[in-house]
Amino acid sequence: MTVSGANEIGELSVSDRLKDNYEHYYEEGESEWRWLSSVAKVKNILALCDRYPHKSILEVGSGDGSILQRMSDLGFGERLDSLEISRSAVETILHRNIGSLVDCRLFNGYDIPYEDNQFDLVILSHVVEHLEF
Repeated sequence: MTVSGANEIGELSVSDRLKDNYEHYYEEGESEWRWLSSVAKVKNILALCDRYPHKSILEVGSGDGSILQRMSDLGFGERLDSLEISRSAVETILHRNIGSLVDCRLFNGYDIPYEDNQFDLVILSHVVEHLEF
């Protein structure tokens, strides 16, 4: 597995206010509430996406990694990748030792640091409401 630093591709980046809000947000580690929520979320992901290719999956805004962990435990996706704006989230995800996780990166919140069409499926769960406009 690789761990990469913040992506500096574009000029856009999440505001310092938003970055600061989430920088320490996941320091408590895994959350039972997030894990319980992930069970229903992944059930919906499987119901909606199982018939589509899903060998490689990117989750943008992975939080503490609960959804990634659940998908890995169920064998949904051979390769899981994660993008997060929060260093504490990346650390929490890495401490989970998720079997199918290949890459977990900090990013600037705007520029996806992967080639187009690299993933079969991209997941954003409870992310859009946090976007800055």
